[in-house]
Parts: sequence; C-alpha cells; structure tokens
Amino acid sequence: MYYGFLIHDSVVYVPNVVGALIGMFCIFAYESMSTESNIIVYSIVTTVTLLATSFAYLEDPDSLGKLGVGLSAAVAVAPLATLGKIMK
Repeated sequence: MYYGFLIHDSVVYVPNVVGALIGMFCIFAYESMSTESNIIVYSIVTTVTLLATSFAYLEDPDSLGKLGVGLSAAVAVAPLATLGKIMK
C-alpha cells in the first residue's frame, strides 16, 4: 500500500487499501468475540506498521522494500514451523 503511494500508482495502492480495511475489520471482529488477547502479536503488528508508515513518510523506498521482503519471507517460512511439529 505504502509503496503504491510512493510511486503514485493507484493500481497498487487502491486494492491494498481495501484489503487493509477488510483486514482491520476482521481483526476487530475476531477480537470482540475472542476470550483470549494476543497482545504480543498485536504489538509486533503495530511495530511493523509504524516502521512502514515512517519509511513511507520519509519517502525511503529502499527500507520500505526491505521491510516488505522480510515480511514476505516470514509469511513464506511460517508454515515450516508447523511442519516441524508434524515431523516430530
């Protein structure tokens, strides 16, 4: 989303803004009905969001890109943790 704003490309940022709004709605709906609070996960998400916002505000596409690559790698590797449990 922020990258789309940096390059002024509505094809990139409009779908991502819609996705971010839907994601926030889902998080709020889940949290309102959940009995557990995931404060650690929310803290990490808030930190990453603030980093991305600051990189976009400072117009630093290199750092924003590195953050995006890191998040993509984390999302791709996350299922391997479950696979490790299954193998044990």
